[in-house]
Amino acid sequence: MKIKIFIFIFGMLIPLLSKSQKPAVYIYHFYSFERCPADLRIEELTNHMLDSVFLNEVTSRKIIRKSLNFNLRKNVKLAKRLNVTTIAMVINVVDDSGKQTIIDLTDWAFAKVWDDAVFKAELQLKIKDALSKIIKKSSD
Repeated sequence: MKIKIFIFIFGMLIPLLSKSQKPAVYIYHFYSFERCPADLRIEELTNHMLDSVFLNEVTSRKIIRKSLNFNLRKNVKLAKRLNVTTIAMVINVVDDSGKQTIIDLTDWAFAKVWDDAVFKAELQLKIKDALSKIIKKSSD
């Protein structure tokens, strides 16, 4: 019994110990302690679009979304790696080889946030393009 519990716990820790990310499209929404209406709206529209259009990809973890306060100590390392110093929306495409392509959508998101239809349609195209990069690399 003790061996089974040890194996189970060890098996659960292996993904946490791994520094590399699995092939996926990571969508990061970084915010601060104080949140403006536009920042909240970007997060709301993104989540709504992901849940309505990409639910299968989110469920299967081909798309991983994270909303993080970049000021918290636990998020600082990731924010630095993605070159985030303020409120931001970033897509990080990780392929099978571990190669990462970082796409900063911050300026675009703030420019489009008050036009729901345009925001969702354009974000959908950006995510489809990002997904095609991991799918193409995975099938090669």
